[in-house]
Amino acid sequence: MTDAREHRIHNFIGNFIAFHRPRKNTYYLIHWAAQLNCWTIANIQPNAGTIKIHMSGLYGITSFVRICLHNNLSVEIKSIGKYLRIGELDVPIVARVSGSSIPIRIVNNDFGGVTGGEPYLRDVELWTLPPAVETAAARDTPAHLAYIIKPLPKRVAWILAEDAQKNGDTCAITMDPINPISAAVTTCFHCFHHESIQIWMESNTTCPQCREPCKVTKAFEA
Repeated sequence: MTDAREHRIHNFIGNFIAFHRPRKNTYYLIHWAAQLNCWTIANIQPNAGTIKIHMSGLYGITSFVRICLHNNLSVEIKSIGKYLRIGELDVPIVARVSGSSIPIRIVNNDFGGVTGGEPYLRDVELWTLPPAVETAAARDTPAHLAYIIKPLPKRVAWILAEDAQKNGDTCAITMDPINPISAAVTTCFHCFHHESIQIWMESNTTCPQCREPCKVTKAFEA
């Protein structure tokens, strides 16, 4: 696994992961304990309500992550574009892709009775990378990719920016609400404040949200 992929450790929203058990079609949770600097048994309150599974409305977000467990083992996992809704938590569902196994002593709640949810209930960005990682990743991006990617047509950028506004999305750089008049959209369909993403792209070739090589289109021109 490349250094760029190894840097993706823990850079996702929240501090829970729901591991998928494909043979039994069940899920179990582990929790990142920052004070211990390790993954440990998840503690989900019994009043969490009905636990449902949903599909994210975002595409192209599958990311590979290597997580280090408290027994010094590491497991390579990938996002499968789904998440569990547990009370107010949106917990990414991941699948193990390496030969390593999760130690049985960290397995806690086995959600075998997860109910089906409404597909695309809401968009959930499962993986978010910090700027330092993005900058390093940009240096690893092959130069020829910049010539292959074509910016989105303005009409498409406008539609995506309008949808982002309706969904209450915010710019991942400024954290301000998306406004189609001042928005710009990347070829990976992420919306940002135009001036902020322009500054970002002056020193990077990748999206600050998903790390994919991208081009930017301003949604509105006066």
